[in-house]
Amino acid sequence: MLLLRRSLPLGLLAAVYSHAAPLEKHIYIAPSSSLSPFTGEETYHGTFFNGGNPVSVLMCSRACSHLDSLAESITTPFNGIFGDEAVVWVEEATVEGALRTQEPDFPTALAQFTGALLFPDGQAVMQSSPFQKNLRLLWSSDRAALFSLPSKDLGELDYAIPRLWELIRVPSEPLPIVGLFTESDSDKRLREILSKVHFNPDVASVLSSISPARMGFDIRWLTGESTDSPIVSRHSFTDGAITAARWIKGRLEETGASCHFMEFLEGFSPNVICSYAADPNFNKTLPAPRVILSAHYDSRGSFG
Repeated sequence: MLLLRRSLPLGLLAAVYSHAAPLEKHIYIAPSSSLSPFTGEETYHGTFFNGGNPVSVLMCSRACSHLDSLAESITTPFNGIFGDEAVVWVEEATVEGALRTQEPDFPTALAQFTGALLFPDGQAVMQSSPFQKNLRLLWSSDRAALFSLPSKDLGELDYAIPRLWELIRVPSEPLPIVGLFTESDSDKRLREILSKVHFNPDVASVLSSISPARMGFDIRWLTGESTDSPIVSRHSFTDGAITAARWIKGRLEETGASCHFMEFLEGFSPNVICSYAADPNFNKTLPAPRVILSAHYDSRGSFG
């Protein structure tokens, strides 16, 4: 269940962009629960998460008086979104709390990121780089932030941000908002499935046997962080990906699975196909259920 709070650190962001003639672009960040088809019509640019709270980004080419009541406390000037300039929402990734033990909180990480990237030790760096000069922090809270930069620099931002941040590009064109207020067929189906979810002792038994320490070792080996791992890259064209495929096949076979390689395309590492025999105690008068799990083991970075 999502808890919607009225005390979110919301901001009204306004800008004047000078080109041939002065232009304005106003950005409003508001709790999604406060929207209606009227307030969001032709201004809605997506819903994002400020911590656990959904907030919506709305944009106007001029001040929208009907949105003023949705914004609170902050008014920040910035260069408007015109031409090839992109706006990017940054939020904390949803990860297990134990993974954050060595990570600073979001405001600290944001200060370190903007300071190290733009003005370490009080000195601007790489002034010839458009990425450094044109990256602008438009708005921030204790759990999220909004940046603006040229679209061509999005890939550089993806590589530069802290590892537990997620980037989402804010659409430049308005999105339809009517669907936000009606339940789709998929929503109804999901609601029906969730209503039947119940405790399963077999699943609980499997989960209790999982070793976080072993999981950490496996991840470090596959990423090449472990000192005894020969893997440098798991890009699907590399020897490292083939090494990873063989390692995965061996580990699953140790648990009783029957595995084989399935060639994908020439030059690519193979798919690893494994199966487990059905439970011999299963009631054979019923059709045997089949569960399929799939995942990628290669690494091919991309923005978004």
